[in-house]
Amino acid sequence: ILNDLDDIFGFGFGKRKTSQGRKKQSYYRPENGTDIYQTVTISLEDAYNGTTLELEVPRYVICDACGGTGVKSGSESKVCPTCGGTGEIIQNLGFIRMSQTCPTCGGVGIIQEPCEVCNGRGLVIKKETVKVRVPPGVDNGSKLRIPGKGHSGRFGGVPGDLWIIINVKPHYLFERKGDNLYLKVNLSVAEAIEGTTLEVPLITGKTEKVEIKAGTQPGDKVRLAGKGMPKLKQSGYGDLVLDINVVVPSIKDLSKDAKKCVEKLKNEQKITNRFYKSEWGDLRWKTEEKNHFTW
Repeated sequence: ILNDLDDIFGFGFGKRKTSQGRKKQSYYRPENGTDIYQTVTISLEDAYNGTTLELEVPRYVICDACGGTGVKSGSESKVCPTCGGTGEIIQNLGFIRMSQTCPTCGGVGIIQEPCEVCNGRGLVIKKETVKVRVPPGVDNGSKLRIPGKGHSGRFGGVPGDLWIIINVKPHYLFERKGDNLYLKVNLSVAEAIEGTTLEVPLITGKTEKVEIKAGTQPGDKVRLAGKGMPKLKQSGYGDLVLDINVVVPSIKDLSKDAKKCVEKLKNEQKITNRFYKSEWGDLRWKTEEKNHFTW
């Protein structure tokens, strides 16, 4: 206990270690390097297939000139004139002694001529080419760890890691939600009524024939199992979901014959369930000063 009090307040209890020895050990102890975070942007196709990137990564490495010591080679060490080699400045405040790290030598106790290359830091910045393998199935926010490719440590400390954060560019055609891909499909009124066969594009660059059944409605979904994105760190694939929309032409754009067909269809098609409950929940009416509805 006495020794602990001595370390904290400098009262002089017990057998005290020399300040110079303690500060030197603290200053030169190994310091681990910090991690580096770098964001890269890839296409949806690269996220599907996987890819290999070559990145230029600026990182701190050991200074070759001083070997990481931060001291100029061949320079002589001198006792710090400010602290007398103790590495700390002592202030007596009555019966309490307060100590602080010497501002001149940084707590080392000696003055050394700094390395001219790294300015005494022991590390220099250097660009390094790092190959990164991006696995299939990565998504926005996916993180890839490359051990030991962060900043180098000081005085024998281990280097940090390089973390690659993935950003996937929006695709001009497909929308991604998890492992599934979504594709909006426009049908003509005739195609929706009669049904049709479509050549649907896939993320692989190929196409697949898909049968659209007769009577397809706007908002219907057609699911192609296994045609979505690969599952990261798992086997299998997500699905490709076709989101159907029916394009209704303007009556002014139709020919006379087409208008006659529309009129005939109007007379033949009878709507028996024109009003129905919303799929989002009950439609509840509330009367206040003005009538309105809330979900």
